[in-house]
Amino acid sequence: MRLTRCSVRDLRIIASAEFEPGRGINLVVGANASGKTSLLEALYLLGRGRALRQRHGDRLVRDGCERLRVTAELSGEQGRRRPIGVERGPDGLQMRLDGRPLRSALELSEALPLQYIHPDIHQLVQAGPGLRRQFLDRGVFHVEHRFLACWRRYQRALRQRNAALKAGGSLDAWDVQLAEEGSRLDAQRSAYLQGLEPLLRNHVVGLLGRDDVGRRGSTPGLHRPRRAPL
Repeated sequence: MRLTRCSVRDLRIIASAEFEPGRGINLVVGANASGKTSLLEALYLLGRGRALRQRHGDRLVRDGCERLRVTAELSGEQGRRRPIGVERGPDGLQMRLDGRPLRSALELSEALPLQYIHPDIHQLVQAGPGLRRQFLDRGVFHVEHRFLACWRRYQRALRQRNAALKAGGSLDAWDVQLAEEGSRLDAQRSAYLQGLEPLLRNHVVGLLGRDDVGRRGSTPGLHRPRRAPL
């Protein structure tokens, strides 16, 4: 779906802002400290349900105000329009979609997919496999509708297995479920990577003049996600 209209109230240095993005690429320009980053943070909060800069999340609300609010309208196929909004105040974060309250920020992500290119994006290469797996899972989440349910079943079985391990109980049933759900996760991730491979190869050919890009070997432990995909 496409964001067609957005309203921001009392978020960081923005007291009030209204804007309607165009259909193509939109550039946000302005003087220093004019609210460009605050506007991006508003969109991130709207699509993820959390602060862009986690360490300063408690400062999202503008000084002197009790709560912030970000509302928007999404336009989809056949002209379908969906209102979406978040509000943060002393009582926490409230989220709404199509006029109904949400329990999970995952529904925000499904309605408004976002990709934020972080200054620390190099950590995808330099950091451990957990961050890369999380990045991969976010991509699979947006193209494979069965992924989230499978991922949740795997996590639930993993918690149950860990509890049984601590209690000295049998692990057989949980090992079977972990293997089944893990295999499904691996298959969905592999299919997603196969779709990306030709796109990556085209970019590498254009940038480096070589076409030998591809996956090499296996990905041991790929079916063991430790962090939430979102």
